[in-house]
Amino acid sequence: MTNLKAGLTNSMDFQVVITPYASEETQVTGADADKKSGFGDTTLRLKYNLFGNDGGDIAMALMPFLKAPTHSHRDMGNDQVEGGLILPIALNLPRDWKLGLMSQINAMKNAADNKYHTEFVSSFSFSHDLGGEWGGYVEFYSQSSNEAGAEWIGTADAGLTYGMTPDLQWDVGVNLAATTAADDYNPFVGISARF
Repeated sequence: MTNLKAGLTNSMDFQVVITPYASEETQVTGADADKKSGFGDTTLRLKYNLFGNDGGDIAMALMPFLKAPTHSHRDMGNDQVEGGLILPIALNLPRDWKLGLMSQINAMKNAADNKYHTEFVSSFSFSHDLGGEWGGYVEFYSQSSNEAGAEWIGTADAGLTYGMTPDLQWDVGVNLAATTAADDYNPFVGISARF
């Protein structure tokens, strides 16, 4: 996944989130593996900092978003326009700890494609410098839905960050299932660059 950001004002930026290439394999007992790959969907986001943009111990923003079905493989998306609103909050804690809170509400298309349902997403994370250019974090992620038959998805996540330069950062981590509906594990590697 790639997140391209452009500053519009001192407190607002525009973001385009794309998945240039994704590969997925599903294995069912007694059947051949189902493999698919290609370009993913595109999400447009607008982030507006309400306060704390230039310093302080707390910051909050509003981030409305809209997902467009741009996937290249017919089974890698639902061919629907979906959207929502994200409310991220960051707080500085004693002893150089940082707390991240996120609440999100999504309007998602039902599996039957006949109407929309609401998803509720939230997370909280604790992060701290580990020395030098290294940092680490732990997080709990939760996703629930009012769609009939939907199960609660929860994951326990952890990761490391490494600042190669003031404008370039690597991160690596893993998301582990905390509920039966979540994927068993999802490792990831990422890079963030500021131009």
